[in-house]
Amino acid sequence: MEFSGMGRLMGPIGGGGGVAPGAIATRFNGSTDLIGLTAANAGIVDSAGFTGSFWFRFPTAGTFRFAFKVNGLGTVFDVSVQADGRGLLRLQNTASTNIFQTFFGNSGANRMDDGDWHHLAFSANTSTGARDMFVDAALIGNDTSGPTAADIDLASGTYSFPQATSVDVDLSEIWMGTEYVDLAASNPFISGGLPTNLGADGSLATGTQPEIYSAAAGGTNTGSGSDFTVTGSPTAIAGPGA
Repeated sequence: MEFSGMGRLMGPIGGGGGVAPGAIATRFNGSTDLIGLTAANAGIVDSAGFTGSFWFRFPTAGTFRFAFKVNGLGTVFDVSVQADGRGLLRLQNTASTNIFQTFFGNSGANRMDDGDWHHLAFSANTSTGARDMFVDAALIGNDTSGPTAADIDLASGTYSFPQATSVDVDLSEIWMGTEYVDLAASNPFISGGLPTNLGADGSLATGTQPEIYSAAAGGTNTGSGSDFTVTGSPTAIAGPGA
């Protein structure tokens, strides 16, 4: 999918709480470590609106791996990094139509597996067709010509962070909620290349507590959903900006 047009729809505007005072994160070993939620205990239902944000880092280049994946029949919702260093976001609605199937980064100086922290923020509103996507605060696409009349497919499958990847993956500041944030008007998740303070339950971003918020990307979900099930032995590490 390629974005066309630059129309903007005003949505909820949040500013975070200023730059976070040293983010924390979790390292997953790429094979046995992950945190997961079923859609039921995540509290996420199919919705016309959705916004997601998280920080990720791949210390090893040149291997295909998932930073995040929802497993479930008919569900396509994942973020991966390809062997050539490009990222890929895929998200469908309940009619199995792609809302996002968008590559970001490249195989040159802007690889997503260069050992640096990267930030992904994306949102969609299937009532209006609006879609927004930012990588490291840079606009990838802002579009109002997306699919309408079907909710985003969120309520089936298991949310897994990261997923079997074969190499180490670092994650931080996972935020996912069923509201549309016009990121082109205001991106509350990043400031000056650093994470913003989203508050104890993530609500400083938009004024609403999201279903999933895990500042350390560990087993605790301070969003409105349940805590994650932890598999393996993920390791606490310093996060972006720490």
